[in-house]
Amino acid sequence: MRYGARLARTTGLPLLVSGGGIGNETAEAVLMKSALEEDFGLTVRWAEARSRDTRENALFSAQILREADVRHVLLVTHAMHMPRAQAAFESAGLIVTPAPTGWLADHGAPPKRASCPVSSPMRTVPMPAGSRCTRRSDDWSTACRNDRPCERPP
Repeated sequence: MRYGARLARTTGLPLLVSGGGIGNETAEAVLMKSALEEDFGLTVRWAEARSRDTRENALFSAQILREADVRHVLLVTHAMHMPRAQAAFESAGLIVTPAPTGWLADHGAPPKRASCPVSSPMRTVPMPAGSRCTRRSDDWSTACRNDRPCERPP
């Protein structure tokens, strides 16, 4: 979530969080919204709290974003989940720029700042040290404005 907050702050793009709860549990989207607003000082524009899995994250988020005329998202999730998540969000009709987190870095190497080039609104999607750009990417997303398109990293 910290990486998503960093992207939102860097780009100024609106935030959508997605994730339901099981039974009487508080939905993940509600918890993320609270943390992003209270701990990071950001505004969450949309919170999708009904989903029970990645497919529903994508379907319900896409519905919310279509109503707001948003078609392109920066998708933030753990790198391990990205292939499944990106496929689900693309199947739901969104254009996805993956923004992975949770990379396992080479701890023997000095830290480096990596980035994936994209067009406006951002010059690059900052990546954690030791990471690589990828075409794969769930749980919440940062929406790209339609008037300022994003492009996929190479």
